[in-house]
Amino acid sequence: MGRRGLTLPALLTLSVGTASVSCNSHDKTASSEQGSSPSSTSTQDVDPNWPPPYLFHFVGYEVPNGAIQEAFGLAVDDAYAYWFEYDNKYMRLDKSASHSDAQVVYPGATGSQYVLGLDGGYLYALDHASVLRIAEGDLATTSLALKWDHSAGGALLIGDQYVYAAMPGCAAVTRIDKSTLKSEVMTVDGVNFPGRGYTYLAQTEAALLCVSPSTIYRIDTWGTQPAIVYDRLRDVFGAVVVGQGVYWIEQHENSGEEQGSFIGYAPIAGGAGGIVAKDSEGAMANRLLYVPSIQRILYAALDGIRAFNPATNTVGTLVNSGRTNDVAVDANFAYGSALGRRLHDYDGSVRSDSAFWITQVPLAALAQDPQGTP
Repeated sequence: MGRRGLTLPALLTLSVGTASVSCNSHDKTASSEQGSSPSSTSTQDVDPNWPPPYLFHFVGYEVPNGAIQEAFGLAVDDAYAYWFEYDNKYMRLDKSASHSDAQVVYPGATGSQYVLGLDGGYLYALDHASVLRIAEGDLATTSLALKWDHSAGGALLIGDQYVYAAMPGCAAVTRIDKSTLKSEVMTVDGVNFPGRGYTYLAQTEAALLCVSPSTIYRIDTWGTQPAIVYDRLRDVFGAVVVGQGVYWIEQHENSGEEQGSFIGYAPIAGGAGGIVAKDSEGAMANRLLYVPSIQRILYAALDGIRAFNPATNTVGTLVNSGRTNDVAVDANFAYGSALGRRLHDYDGSVRSDSAFWITQVPLAALAQDPQGTP
């Protein structure tokens, strides 16, 4: 299973450069479907199983000779939900009007599908050899240059003072001062340059962590060589700091071994680490998020959004909200970029196409462990 989500047949893409988009014009029910609320369906809907659980906003269909409207990476704040769409643009939705059309934020995105974040009135996104900084107010875009192309599995972290970008494999890390936009680069010895695999960044009060596909590095002082926290990772699908430790998900897919999604843990200070739990139903995680208000780690799963309890190292509640690519959270809800199939009227005939939507799940629904969990 590839880290970057479900692989679908190659179809013609339609580039859209207007201020807002709706569903494919061939779709006879498009305008009413995209405008449906989470609790209602269009009177013209031909799919008896619509709407899916926890529907927040319908993004669109993947159809031949039309728009491919696939929602991938997510970021949310108090006002908007943002996502990357497959035909190379960043989109956003006013969260107070989930029935409204989404707005194009940046139409020429060519970088990473999942590497985006929000802070201080800006959307940040990793885009090949630059970090895009897009003002939420007027959508003015600044391209912050990086020394190398980071898009093939690089990482992005928005800290209090700096924006950090890591090359795949942690070969090099760049930090950009958010006030002056001045950048600095440090390299990591012993890593194949320009790197390999998928990489994640995390931060504690005292250190910066760079998680490569094989090794967790701890940078205590900028510009100095990092310490190795743990060096036996396998196909990492996300990492997050909780307290004095770091958690990750890895995939085991080799024949002759137990296969599946495994959650690992290691102390940030160093010491014994390893696998602490298995998600037998499968993870689709592209990031892990720790939510202090419910004291759970959340991640995308094959059938929805999954919670993990770091206090007991147990896999917790799965909220069934559709096959989910990515998750984001605000104060009250978890959001997922979901995909599935939907019957619809296309050029006068009913057909089933891949469909994409945003889900909204109350955090309270993810806060309780399943009955019988120790």
